[in-house]
Amino acid sequence: MDNALYLVATPIGNLDDISKRAIETLKSVDIIACEDTRTSQKLLNRFDIKNKTTAFHKYNTAEKTDEIINMIISGKAVALISDAGMPCISDPGQYLVNKARKSNIEIFVVPGPSAVVSAYASSGFEYKGFSFYGFLENDNKKREKELEDISNSILPSILYISPHKMKNTLLELKNHLNNREIFIIKEITKIYEKSMLTTIDEALKFYEHNTPKGEYVLIVKPLEEKQNEDMILALKLAEDMKKAGLSLSTACKITSKYFGVKKNQLYEKLKDD
Repeated sequence: MDNALYLVATPIGNLDDISKRAIETLKSVDIIACEDTRTSQKLLNRFDIKNKTTAFHKYNTAEKTDEIINMIISGKAVALISDAGMPCISDPGQYLVNKARKSNIEIFVVPGPSAVVSAYASSGFEYKGFSFYGFLENDNKKREKELEDISNSILPSILYISPHKMKNTLLELKNHLNNREIFIIKEITKIYEKSMLTTIDEALKFYEHNTPKGEYVLIVKPLEEKQNEDMILALKLAEDMKKAGLSLSTACKITSKYFGVKKNQLYEKLKDD
C-alpha cells in the first residue's frame, strides 16, 4: 500500500454497514489513527483487524499530527478513523488533513456511513442543500451567533446533540426561532433508532415525559417565504418607529406583536443600526 493518509469511514451504529474496501484498507495500512482506541478496538476485533493503533483526538491533535505526517513521509501508510462515521466531520481530523496537504502527502478517501447525510435523507425536507453545524459551540458568544445564523438561514440547519443537552438546546431554539418545524432522529442504524417530524413546542412537551437517550441529529426547517416577508416588513416598521422617536425596545415590542415575529430577533437586527 502506498505511503499516504487514508480517510476511512466506519459504521455509525450497525457494524454490518462497514464496506469491504474499508476492511481491506484497515488491514493493509501500517497504523490506524483512532479518535478513541477503546471504541475502535471493538470494530477492529469484529473484523479481525490486528494492525497497530494510535490515539488521535482533540487533546493531542498538534503533537500527534506531526508524528503521523513524519510516519507517512518515512514510508508508512496511515488510516484515520473516527468513533463513528466519516472522519473529519465534527472531529479533529480536518487539522491533520490540512497539514498533510501542505506537506504534499497523498490523501485517499474510503467513503461510507455519515450521520448528517443519513439524517437529512430521512427528514424528507425538499431543499437544494443544508447548513451543517455539528455540535453547537460551548462558548456563549459563539453559540449565540450560531443560533442567530440558524434562525435566519434559508436552508435546513443540521445539529448533533448529546442527550443531556437536548432539553436546553430546544429551549435555546425556542428563544431564537419561536415554534419552527424540526426533524429529530436518534441512534441511526441501531436497534433503538427513532425519528419524529415535529415542532420545537411539541418536542419540548415530549421531553417533559421522556428522557433523551442516545446520540441525536436535529434538523431545523428554514423560514418559509411568508415568514421571511413578515420579518422584512417588521424590520422596516420597527426602524420607522425608531426614527419617529420611539425607543428601540418599544418599537420592537409593538412590531413583533403585529407581525408575529420574535421581539429579540428584531432587536438584535436593529440595535447596531
